[in-house]
Amino acid sequence: MAATSKARFYPNLEAARGVAALMVACFHAGGTSYLSADGSHTSLLRDPHLPFHWAALPGQILGNGVGAVILFFVLSGFVLALTLERSAESLGQSALGFFGSRIVRIFPAALTTLALFVALHAAFGATLPMSGSFDPLNVMRNALLLKTDINGVTWSLQFELLGAPLIFAAFWLHRRFGVVPLAVIFTTLLGLSFASQWQALFDRPSTFAPLYSFVAGMAAYFYGRGLVDRLQRPGVALAIGLACFAMARIVLGFTSVWSGVAETVSSAAIVALLAFGPFRVMPRFYGRISYSFYLLHALTLPIIWSRPDLLGALVAAGVPRTAIALVLLVGSVAAITPLAWLQYLVVEVGSGRLWHAFERRLRLI
Repeated sequence: MAATSKARFYPNLEAARGVAALMVACFHAGGTSYLSADGSHTSLLRDPHLPFHWAALPGQILGNGVGAVILFFVLSGFVLALTLERSAESLGQSALGFFGSRIVRIFPAALTTLALFVALHAAFGATLPMSGSFDPLNVMRNALLLKTDINGVTWSLQFELLGAPLIFAAFWLHRRFGVVPLAVIFTTLLGLSFASQWQALFDRPSTFAPLYSFVAGMAAYFYGRGLVDRLQRPGVALAIGLACFAMARIVLGFTSVWSGVAETVSSAAIVALLAFGPFRVMPRFYGRISYSFYLLHALTLPIIWSRPDLLGALVAAGVPRTAIALVLLVGSVAAITPLAWLQYLVVEVGSGRLWHAFERRLRLI
């Protein structure tokens, strides 16, 4: 099985990762605050007290950054299960390749992004609202991902690191005992996600960090093809999955734990259908640079979040809030895309090549 899996690549999943990264950028653009007439700060798109408008619904759906990160976790479970299957020669060799590649995948781009934040702060005093200190000790903690208060989006990297041993253990248990360990791990983590003590343990709302999403992605990899092959109309199934994902937080509530459950299940279905279904390949550019783009786009937030008075004047003049958020999104994407492409080529691709060369040398010893 390992030999045949080496040739596998799922381009639509790479494209889906790019869509998720753009959704996170839209989430932050839509969360930009403007100064309202009563002197309060109000979110352009995300404020639950704003009256419902059908015109704002597309922006709220496309700006569901929380759901996008859940999709990231499901994709990670799928892709890492494939990675482990490729290298499952022995437990020791598999562990070396898997955990080494996780470290090389996560840290180099995160460190170069952190260096840019530190440089911009030193040169211009640029910082995010509620940002942590830039003293050397706190910068070191952020570099090690012990803290994530300089570039807030890196909280998800903490959970990628936390999910790595979970995925590794679940893979080998599945290899030995079949579907039962996956089901037990999934239901256990799902149950824990409703417990306030478990939520406080990770210092994040459970809606932002359902660890069971990794396991759902693994299940999509192991069993998705068999399920998709049985579908007579996979296009209809994909449309239903996308609709469930899009409407989960609108119907169930933005902070509801059940929203995360619905998004995880629908994400697993979407991932399986995109991977194994008869669908045309989607554009993949932002999928390739999605990790660097996700890390770097926060560099624009000190700018777009810095003028609530100006945005308030635009809203008071009758400019639609959705239009303002769209302009902020387009400007942010245009500014960060070249930098993300450069970091992808130099840091991500370069560090990956160095790791693979090092790994080959170790196997020869």
